Amino acid sequence: MFVFAIGSRHSGTRLLARLLYSSDFFMDVIHYAGEPFQMNALQYLAGLSLKSVQRIDKNNWNIDELFEPHLPDIIYEKLGGFFLKSSNLFNWEKVAVKYPDALFFLPWLVRVMPDAYFLEIVRDPRDFIRGSFVRGHDFEMPPFEEDVQDPNLHHARVLLYQFRMVQRVKMEFPNFKHLCIRCEDLVCNHEETVEKIETFLQRSLSRIPLDPSRMHKWINGVGDESLNYPFLQEILETWNYPLNR
Repeated sequence: MFVFAIGSRHSGTRLLARLLYSSDFFMDVIHYAGEPFQMNALQYLAGLSLKSVQRIDKNNWNIDELFEPHLPDIIYEKLGGFFLKSSNLFNWEKVAVKYPDALFFLPWLVRVMPDAYFLEIVRDPRDFIRGSFVRGHDFEMPPFEEDVQDPNLHHARVLLYQFRMVQRVKMEFPNFKHLCIRCEDLVCNHEETVEKIETFLQRSLSRIPLDPSRMHKWINGVGDESLNYPFLQEILETWNYPLNR
């Protein structure tokens, strides 16, 4: 069983990694954030996917090319290289890979690994949008570079892009094994949410201690009102977050 823990950066993927790791999923040699050391191939694919995207306007992108049925050989080579360099992945019954930027090349990943499970974690965007998303990448993000003067806006648009990517993948791949959970539910309704994940994966999972005081900050009045960007409404409604405080 292969499980990919996906979600925008800072949305809670590290909590998913903790949950899966504590439940005896093999995660190779991971660093403190739960991501594998052998990330170069995945970073390359994230960058390559963004070069295939055409910006229509500030909040819309043409991603049709990512859904072409024929994949270039380089995609198979890079994914194959990642798994070969990761220690003995295929010798384990349960394997999990946490890599948030997989959202950028999700159509390729689903096509190459149709039997994999994708566990997505989301969070109220206004609680984790922050400018740190702009820096620290090992790949360029051409569709979004015009927002570098406003890092929070940049991050919000990246989130919108990734949200629409997942919605499109769900439409294009009817057998997409995908479960979306909210970070707030994993933390504040831990038992019920873990049971939902267990049903999805058909595996027993551990329970881990979590701090609910870090959830719902924006709704409770902590955080800048300006982070409630109007174009995030479709995300908030889909994930059942209130539009206003």
